Amino acid sequence: MAKQNINGLSNATHLKKLNLLWHNLKEINIHNETIEVLQMCQKHLESTDTNGALNLKNILLL
Repeated sequence: MAKQNINGLSNATHLKKLNLLWHNLKEINIHNETIEVLQMCQKHLESTDTNGALNLKNILLL
């Protein structure tokens, strides 16, 4: 599986909900203080770092 990067999320200062269901991410590091809801696929997920998502309230893993 090729490495995937999603750049610029830290600059999305009004982003409340992030849907990554279409990505088969192996790891995710979130550095965005406004995200409250994160949706993603756990099929290939090995590690998660949400320390930079200070307002994160819900994570939905499918």
